[in-house]
Amino acid sequence: MLKRSIYFASGERSTARGLTLVELVVTIVVMGIIAGGTTAYIMSSTQSYVDTATRNRLSGIARLTTLRLERELGNAVPNSIRTRSVGGETCVEFFPIEDVTRYI
Repeated sequence: MLKRSIYFASGERSTARGLTLVELVVTIVVMGIIAGGTTAYIMSSTQSYVDTATRNRLSGIARLTTLRLERELGNAVPNSIRTRSVGGETCVEFFPIEDVTRYI
């Protein structure tokens, strides 16, 4: 801080205290550096949260798909399960046990 003496027109003397331009510029630069670091930290934390949420969502979908496929294939006629490629995609085919009749 800089101390200055100011003289008024009436001849009175006043001691004024104030900041220099250099002090203000240094303060602005330091605050800018701190704000940049804080912003980078918050952005990386936010991206980490988004990645974790996406991973959890996809993991849940995969878990449900696996459970459903396991349940469906458990109800298949033995030796009726096969895979087939159609248009670049692989499909699983099977005969459900409900669709099979017994011949005596």
